[in-house]
Amino acid sequence: MKNLSIKWRVTLWFAGFMAVIMAVVLIVMAVTSSNMSRTYVEDALIRAVVESGQEIEMEDGELELDDDLEEFEGVTIFVYDLDGTLLYGKPPSQILNMSFANDILREFDISETPYLIYDKRTYIEDYGELWVRGISSLASTAALSSNILNLALIIFPILLIIAVGGGYLITKQALKPLEDITTTISGISGGRDLSKRIDFQGTKDEIYDLALIFDKMFEKLEQSFATERRFTSDASHELRTPASVIMSQCEFALTQAKTDEEKQEALEAIKRQAERMTQLISRLLTFARLDGSNKKLELEYVDISELTLFVSEEMEEEAQNKQITLIKEIEQGIKLYCDQTLIGLVWINLLSNAIKYGKEGGKIELSLKKRGKLYLWYSCR
Repeated sequence: MKNLSIKWRVTLWFAGFMAVIMAVVLIVMAVTSSNMSRTYVEDALIRAVVESGQEIEMEDGELELDDDLEEFEGVTIFVYDLDGTLLYGKPPSQILNMSFANDILREFDISETPYLIYDKRTYIEDYGELWVRGISSLASTAALSSNILNLALIIFPILLIIAVGGGYLITKQALKPLEDITTTISGISGGRDLSKRIDFQGTKDEIYDLALIFDKMFEKLEQSFATERRFTSDASHELRTPASVIMSQCEFALTQAKTDEEKQEALEAIKRQAERMTQLISRLLTFARLDGSNKKLELEYVDISELTLFVSEEMEEEAQNKQITLIKEIEQGIKLYCDQTLIGLVWINLLSNAIKYGKEGGKIELSLKKRGKLYLWYSCR
């Protein structure tokens, strides 16, 4: 069962459920039909005996027993006096000596065939009382039950086959969107094109929700891979220059430096570039974590004036290396409700881009003022 597909598992569960329902329905039909048939036979027997007693009368000092007593369908009538002497009919030997029981239905067998017998003590005017007895076969009831059983044995497999086939087709149709989603996901994962989406256009049901979740997952994966590529690109670009300087200074110190002063200068240059690399690596890693995580912001009131001044002083050496003059006009005492680390990284990124893309020997004007709302302005010339 575990190795079967969902379609077949659902189909088999559905077929089993339908089989149980059909079996219960057929059993109920058989029992109900048998009971109804027996009730019909009993009612017909009682009615025939009562009506037969009403048709018996005295005429010219003798009992008048018409042949009409034999016209009751499926019921045979016999008439006895109170002493048990047969007055009408030819009963089978099995009931000749059977005692009478007024207004009671009884069952007996004749040649293994079940019968019902009913006696009614009836008063006849000018004659007195007598017994009217009727018997009726229950073979029709047994035959009906047997016919229903045989019919069930024929219909049941047919209905079961229809249930299995219909259940499979319904399940296949219901799960077809899942097959389409699986095919689309396989194409996305196999081709590694995370820009594709399932874009399910069916009804807004559970399968639609599943497809929507997958689309959101692919969107997040695409953003993660884009962040990774951007981080790799930024890291390689930012680290290329200091790495080249370190390599060149090392070669110079090893092969061309002749005095201790030249070696000292080379080592100092290497140290500066190593420190720069350390700052760049720390900065890139911080940006990568911020891009790729849902870290909760730590909001607090920050002296943005002091933070801006600190960042500008840290970047001043980098600006001097490119012969760029950094002009600062920072209003003191400005506070902002923010995440200090995140704002600091924004300032660093802002000034780094200004230095990186500013022209050599130019100027960067950095101005921070409060005019109603916080206002930061910088320009490159």
